[in-house]
Amino acid sequence: MGKHNLKLNSDALTHDLTTVLSEFNIPGMAVATCRGDEIVFERGFGFSNLILQKKFDCETVCLVASITKSFTSTLVGILDDIGVVDWQCPVRKYISDFRMNDAIATQHMTLTDMMCHRSGLPSHENLLAHGVARDLKGDGRKFRRDLLDRLKYFESSFKFRSQFQYQDIIFTAVGGILEEITGEWFETLMDEHILCPLGLDATFSRRRAKTTEQLTQGYAVVDEKLVEIQHCDTRYIAPTAGLYMSAREMLKWLQFHLRGGRINNNQLISKKNLNWIYRPHMPADSHRYLTQGSLCSYGLGWFRTKFKGHLMFSHTGSFNGHRTAIAFIPALDIGVVVLCNLNLTKSVIGACQVAMSHMMGEPNCKAIVRHFQLQEQKDDELRTKIKLDFQMKQDTNNPPRQLLTSYEGTYHHPGYGSFDVALINDRLTQTYDGRRFDLLPYNGNTLATRFQSTENNLLRIIMEFGGYADSKFNFVDVPIVPDISPPRFIRTRPQSYQM
Repeated sequence: MGKHNLKLNSDALTHDLTTVLSEFNIPGMAVATCRGDEIVFERGFGFSNLILQKKFDCETVCLVASITKSFTSTLVGILDDIGVVDWQCPVRKYISDFRMNDAIATQHMTLTDMMCHRSGLPSHENLLAHGVARDLKGDGRKFRRDLLDRLKYFESSFKFRSQFQYQDIIFTAVGGILEEITGEWFETLMDEHILCPLGLDATFSRRRAKTTEQLTQGYAVVDEKLVEIQHCDTRYIAPTAGLYMSAREMLKWLQFHLRGGRINNNQLISKKNLNWIYRPHMPADSHRYLTQGSLCSYGLGWFRTKFKGHLMFSHTGSFNGHRTAIAFIPALDIGVVVLCNLNLTKSVIGACQVAMSHMMGEPNCKAIVRHFQLQEQKDDELRTKIKLDFQMKQDTNNPPRQLLTSYEGTYHHPGYGSFDVALINDRLTQTYDGRRFDLLPYNGNTLATRFQSTENNLLRIIMEFGGYADSKFNFVDVPIVPDISPPRFIRTRPQSYQM
């Protein structure tokens, strides 16, 4: 009997997944596996909401975050099949005013380039931190169109097509391009070409996800305490991270790929374009965490690695305390889905590999857990180093050199947008995206803030004010992204708040 026909020991897998849950202090998790069209294992662990003591199961709905990318790439493949787009045509063929900061990228950027993360742009991910704790006005479609006009203002850190750099902004822009080409909204295209044909109960609307009464609460560890993460409106970045669905529905997505892109007798996407999606477009070996050290490359919405000697396609997602992982091995006809509700944890990848190893008849939970514990330890050490470096450069004996009113104003960058600095009750504050943060003395005319990201990760950011004239600073440089010069925000008008 071949390994692909092995009978799964569900009790042993349940035991090992319970170990993962406890070792990494995960509030809740769901794991589902399949062998072809057969569901082999479905199990929930812990709680989707700790206060309500609501169990986490395979019908619990999560934001699947970046796993959405595999849906977007498949949509582009289907549109290529019917002649609406071409993977390898320059974007400027469709949008004549498309511009990047790099002239070569402007002329030659294709949808393939955008979806395999070789645009040359570093993360610029702080642009995603919008709509925290509230729903934004509109539905995100204007954001995606405006984003196409903003790309030219983001500096590259590598030459076009020379380096893999995971990039959510560029992937989001793919949705905006499809909308410009077709005249239809991205969500409509996804419903028409993928979600409805596959019968997937999935949505880009958090409001609709909440009506199921199955939506999980996201959690984070802040100052060594487990806290709830306030939701972030993801409709505007739907193409890269916006889908909500359950583990049971996600398993259907893997089965679709295991069937080679077929639904019943209908070839929804051609095998040619499915192979283009799976193709190793860019090496990305330093961006994956494997227990058995395999080279890694990125296709279009899928990582491509080997696991225990077999070609495996996988991806993870992380946003707002929703942490997800999927993987499938075509040769063995098996797939695994893991959804959990703890931000930034790598345990979700560990749980996926634990389940996959059981499906292959080669369980090794202890080694996998230890591997990812070491990875998280390295992450903790890096965060500690960043904190210490930040503190080392701080000089509280060198206070701001000008009156605090000199810093007030609205500061604008054509890519990132605007933020306000105001003096309130003798304290300088920054207001961005409706959220207010204290600006504290750091070193002379450089101030600092702790910016709360969409993952409740407190980022230490400095703001270097300059261009002092007529009792006002005229710009501020903010080193948001490593490896590029700090974006400069220009003061556009004075700002003052009355309390």
